[in-house]
Amino acid sequence: MASDKQVLSAMGMKIGGECRYFELVNYVCGHERKKCFVCVGKFSLYFLRQDLNGPVNEGADVYFRHIIQVVQDDNSSQHCLLTLSDTLPGWPSDRIFVKSENREMFLRHLRCNWQTDHMWRLGRVVNFPLTNHELTKEKQLDHYALPYKAHQWKKFQGYRFMIQDGFDDQPNSVQDAETGEYVNDKGVSLVVHIHEAFSLDQLSSIGRDNIRWVAHDYKVQLCSEETHFYVLKNSSRYKRMNLAADLASWHCWEIIVRTKAATVLCIVLRRQYIPPVCHSAQDIAVLLRCPEEEWRNSEVQLLMTAYRTADTLCSDAMNVSVYRDMVQAKLDALRFDEEGIEWIASHLKLKSCWEREAKRFVRTLWKLLCDDKAGKHFTSDILNEKAENVLVDAERDDEWQDLEYIPDFGQFIEEMKKAGEGLPLHGTQASALDEDTKYKVQMQWLSRVARYFAWAVDGGLMGARFNLDLLIEGLAAMTEESNKKGMTAFLFMLHLRPRDMTKNFSEVSLTVQMKENNLSQWMFNDRVMLAILSTDFLKKQIGKGRDADFFRCLGNLLESSCGTNLKAYVCRLFMELRSGPTPGQRGNEDLSANLIVVPSMLSLLRSGSIFLATYASAALVNLSNGNQSVKMVLMGHNMAMLGVKSIESKDDELSYYTLMLMVNLTKEPHSRQVIASAGLIPMLYDILTSSYHQVRPATKKEGAGAGAALGSIAKERLLTQAAIVIGQFCNDDGFREQFNDMHPHTVKCMLYIFSTVQLGSSLSNKVMFALKQLCANSTEQKNRIGAHALPHLIEGLGDKDVEKNPEFIYQSLLFMTMLAGLPTNCELMAKVDVVGVLRELSKHPLAKKTDQFNTRVAGLYRIMSEYVGGES
Repeated sequence: MASDKQVLSAMGMKIGGECRYFELVNYVCGHERKKCFVCVGKFSLYFLRQDLNGPVNEGADVYFRHIIQVVQDDNSSQHCLLTLSDTLPGWPSDRIFVKSENREMFLRHLRCNWQTDHMWRLGRVVNFPLTNHELTKEKQLDHYALPYKAHQWKKFQGYRFMIQDGFDDQPNSVQDAETGEYVNDKGVSLVVHIHEAFSLDQLSSIGRDNIRWVAHDYKVQLCSEETHFYVLKNSSRYKRMNLAADLASWHCWEIIVRTKAATVLCIVLRRQYIPPVCHSAQDIAVLLRCPEEEWRNSEVQLLMTAYRTADTLCSDAMNVSVYRDMVQAKLDALRFDEEGIEWIASHLKLKSCWEREAKRFVRTLWKLLCDDKAGKHFTSDILNEKAENVLVDAERDDEWQDLEYIPDFGQFIEEMKKAGEGLPLHGTQASALDEDTKYKVQMQWLSRVARYFAWAVDGGLMGARFNLDLLIEGLAAMTEESNKKGMTAFLFMLHLRPRDMTKNFSEVSLTVQMKENNLSQWMFNDRVMLAILSTDFLKKQIGKGRDADFFRCLGNLLESSCGTNLKAYVCRLFMELRSGPTPGQRGNEDLSANLIVVPSMLSLLRSGSIFLATYASAALVNLSNGNQSVKMVLMGHNMAMLGVKSIESKDDELSYYTLMLMVNLTKEPHSRQVIASAGLIPMLYDILTSSYHQVRPATKKEGAGAGAALGSIAKERLLTQAAIVIGQFCNDDGFREQFNDMHPHTVKCMLYIFSTVQLGSSLSNKVMFALKQLCANSTEQKNRIGAHALPHLIEGLGDKDVEKNPEFIYQSLLFMTMLAGLPTNCELMAKVDVVGVLRELSKHPLAKKTDQFNTRVAGLYRIMSEYVGGES
């Protein structure tokens, strides 16, 4: 509420000053009993009439210097008393009794502004004169549920939550209690961190519109000073309780990080659409830090402690009223996004006053499609149906079949430009603004209209019956005249225009503007652009066989200021792109098209967004696969250093795709040298030594706890790529010696993984490849690796329960051939009857599909015969 910039600004205009906080309260002063808004300003409290048409009386401005005492009622959570230095003009008494639904928040803002005013006037710090006393006769019942057994309610910054007995307040340098940090006698700490509330517009502008981005920031901070750690869990979760009957929507994300010294559980919650205005959100984090020994002893109990605190967390102000008039005003000003519009309609049953115009817009488009028979889906019967049979959540008295059509979309758009209530077109407000400012307000309004109409077309009004995809499909089937009308409406919804709002909106060529390098200076509706890409509308507009132009448009999108989801979708297009030239196209043209988008992908790696960097890395894996030109461009743009920085983020998904990209790049000797100079080899060693023990065992071993398996799938994928890169580095003698001498645990970790995981798995196969590379030209390593790996491998090859695949058979033969260069290994293989095992394996159907199976088996027999004799 206090963070809603538009409402605070409107309140400020009414009171003639800056407003920091407002709330609808009941007050009693002498014989007066009124309901009004109280506004906390910079220098005074201002009591504004409920209809906002002026002050409640002549002395509505109560300056902070006149407030000499504030009394909280001990018997209730809503009443307080303001004692004034004297009876002020317009007030019948020097005492004002206030009933506030959110008293704590009101007094917190009053305290802050009162003390600031006194410091500004007196030049010194003055304590806020707050006391507690019984103001009401009867003690108000606490309507909250009783806490769990052995638990207690705690309050902190407007919220309450249950914590387990034994957790005591941890004092800080400012105060002894209500610090939000609690510690028990075993060293386990529980911290509740409450962020400032932001409006939904502010969250979007600072890149925190999704709780996942907030959770990532916490993960980065938790791990920033840790050299060895692993993430056990990083996923969304549901908040399971609503103990305050809170109307707001809650979202939740859970992270579990284990370090050498402690395990940290972080649960990030977002309270969204907070009453009374329902246009703000507040992030809250619950962090439990536990010493490693205590975690091993009480893992489940500690998890439940954190979960209970997060699940029971709720507002300390129960059943806060919704200011429906203000919500309606924001709806009419089109201040809510698509998700907000639907939430308001679902929970408050409120709709924008512009819904009628949106229905006309949709209805006219549907008629154009029907008249041109653009598809079997578009039938004229819909136009004559009742609203309740056509529209989503329609009521009986909703208009539909009698609505007039829009004769000219261009003229309609011009009319909408001036139709918004409160636009500074004339009057006192207009005279106070310069022309650029007035035009900017108009253009901002028009962009919100376009977004609202796009939501209405894309299922907002008619559900799955009509959306942007169907509209785009229908545009192609229209006649030339109807297509021109439809495109006018469609381009208005896209609203591709300069970001400079002092410039007028006008239709521009989609393909021409998308090719320009200045797309970052333009804005558009992400939702419509996503539909344009998903339906191949843009690709068809550009023309067949012009991939370079299409890729240039996509690259410009990646460097524009569009949303995260749209950029991620563009990356997915390249992830799904078929490697190599398309049929009927010359290879050089395809290579050139791929090169165009590489710099834009690299800009995402530098953006600082882990989410987008992950998608960009995955796209670059596909683009660089078998494409030497792309690899050269990547290396020329310092991909080696960017890759190392991505791995340093310790994000499993980003590290996985970065290593996949390194697999493509390290196939070339000169690239391996550059990448090693950037510091990748120590990073590979760190991944291997910190993650090797998290692999899933082939058989359930005694003592393997449930927690040990958490996150192991992600770690196995990461280790698989790390093994490939290590193996490719070992093609060079210098790097092989570096792994064996400077990083001595490389082979030990590999052998542990090989003996633990399921034989035939992708990880097992790639570890065999890496071990084969590591022991080349090293008798010592061949002896160590052979003694540990050969019995296990040959037993697995002969075990019918071990699933065979061509990759497993192929890598096994290469591995045994390398190890056979040592006589002791040949003797060991003969001892475990490798000849009989391979004879049986040759009968397996997949052996015939294995590359050069018979040739490689014969080569192995030949090497063995030199040392131990036997079959050839």
